[in-house]
Amino acid sequence: MDIKDFIENSLLQIVEGVNNANEKIKNFGALISSKNVRPLREGTTFNTNTGDLVNLIEFDIGVTVNEKDTTSGGAGIKIAGLNIGGDLQNESVNQRISRIKFSIPLTLPSK
Repeated sequence: MDIKDFIENSLLQIVEGVNNANEKIKNFGALISSKNVRPLREGTTFNTNTGDLVNLIEFDIGVTVNEKDTTSGGAGIKIAGLNIGGDLQNESVNQRISRIKFSIPLTLPSK
């Protein structure tokens, strides 16, 4: 996966997740929104329109991407870059681990 595809897919999934969660929590009087959110003091933010405290929910997600390349009819097994033996299938697996860190501004119900 290219970095641009990774970024695009990650951001789309974050936005979709926030939108879905926002729809489900609004009946409870909670809100996910960065509009009018300002820092009050170290570790505390508030909504300048309503005066409500806003909690920044932090996410630190490890994402593992496995890319598997299998070719049939090859000359053997791929071990450390060398083909040996008489197997008819070669398999190469690349694994990349990326981290995504972000925070979501959540206003909890005040009632």
